[in-house]
Amino acid sequence: MRRMNKTEISGLLALFFAALLVFSGCGAKIPKEIEAFSLPFADENIVTTFSPVLPQQRYKVLKSENQRLMYKAMLLAIKDQAAETPAIPGDLTDDEASAVYDAVSDDYPQFFEPSLTYKIVREQTSSGKVRSVLCQLNYIESDPGKAAARRQAFYDAVNKILADSVSITDPLQRERFFYEKTIFAAKYDYKQADLLNIDLNTHTAYGTLVAGKAVCDGYAKAFALLCNYGGIEAWTESGYFEGTSHAWNGVKIDGKVYYCDPTVDDAESRYYGEDKNVMINPDNPVTLTTLPDAATMLYFNLTRAEMSVNHVFKSESYPEDAVDSSAVTKNVLPRFSDKNELSGWMTQTLSGAQAGSGYAVAVDFSIGKSEFASLISSAGVTSTCLFVQNGANTRYYIYVI
Repeated sequence: MRRMNKTEISGLLALFFAALLVFSGCGAKIPKEIEAFSLPFADENIVTTFSPVLPQQRYKVLKSENQRLMYKAMLLAIKDQAAETPAIPGDLTDDEASAVYDAVSDDYPQFFEPSLTYKIVREQTSSGKVRSVLCQLNYIESDPGKAAARRQAFYDAVNKILADSVSITDPLQRERFFYEKTIFAAKYDYKQADLLNIDLNTHTAYGTLVAGKAVCDGYAKAFALLCNYGGIEAWTESGYFEGTSHAWNGVKIDGKVYYCDPTVDDAESRYYGEDKNVMINPDNPVTLTTLPDAATMLYFNLTRAEMSVNHVFKSESYPEDAVDSSAVTKNVLPRFSDKNELSGWMTQTLSGAQAGSGYAVAVDFSIGKSEFASLISSAGVTSTCLFVQNGANTRYYIYVI
């Protein structure tokens, strides 16, 4: 038998240790398609004349490299409606995978269907060590033709709104345009909020812009998407509103961060009775008078301090958080620096206003509900006016009835 020389022995040992590394899990590599996939991803199916701004706010706060790799893998798979993601090396806990899913859902809402679910699949070595992980995906619409039609209907709705905004050169006016389009596109699904006759479409941008029925995260995702492809940086925030789980938006304008809540600003299903108090979705509206639907602008471009009066943020404060919202309502809302200015506007505008009119106003001071009512009376307004205000008492919406 021929004895192997040192060179041959070294070669065999190298092959042995390479095989051992692969077998032990150290040889798992990042798939080429993930390495080649650059972020942010601009969706070519969304037609816009503006330069898209895709902040990927949820991607930025993922805590590990494995989560960021799975984010790419999940986005790659979902945009193509693939059955599973590419496998990434290493492992993810259930909570880490859930954070990735939520991040992609918020950052790229156009790709999400109402019951898109995932299952984690882990490849293990003989010793039980996880070598790689992937996610199997399940889509509510399994028929490719119907799935494509659903997605196209959504793109058509988004592209129509973007096309209609082309002539709006002022970013603030364009932001307001997207805000109102979002609000008037959908009715709030109170049954969903009460967990009755659940329709998961309401949690999607599709539910808002196509199906016409949504809850808070559906509104927030739709508004963020329109802004992003309309050249305005926006994203979904989450937390609590008056003790209830809720979603709203962050928006960056001229380097400063402000906040919007299109769900709360969707003034529909509002009524009043003999006591002239405004009621939202009352149990028995038959004996009440309906108020017109409106975008109240009570929560449009507020500071974090104003928003935090009745919103609890899950996110940390941003270094760019604005401390004053006056610049981002200029020429968008009537804004008043003191009570005399506001009173003069009331005298001039409200006295001659037609029934059914509505007016959103912003103030640079906090004025309570009873004081606001007294100001209307002292201004000599002869029309009957009802109003609602935001939590900070810095925005009011006035109904002339």
